[in-house]
Amino acid sequence: YTARYQCVHNALKAHARAYHIYNDEFRAEQNGQVGTVVAGSYYYPKTSDDMAAQKVAFDFETGWVMHPIFSETGGYPEVMVKRIGENSRAEGLEESRLPEFSPEWIDYV
Repeated sequence: YTARYQCVHNALKAHARAYHIYNDEFRAEQNGQVGTVVAGSYYYPKTSDDMAAQKVAFDFETGWVMHPIFSETGGYPEVMVKRIGENSRAEGLEESRLPEFSPEWIDYV
């Protein structure tokens, strides 16, 4: 999954760059809009006991793209950071397979 995580990480940074270029250089003249489309599934819990699992599934499938853009804190969902970091260490890796955004990139995205 390392390549998949890096691919989405790079796509988020590229989208942020495209947004800022448009916003800074063209929006005033063209008055256009920039957006993104996130395709994902939504999971419905069968019982109230499934609510936590539903949230984790959503965060891993859709939240990892939406959270860096739309959340107050930026970066990836905490459950992803925690679980991928734990699994990476269990695999003997020194760093998480999930890339991190620097504080500057969190603000920029």
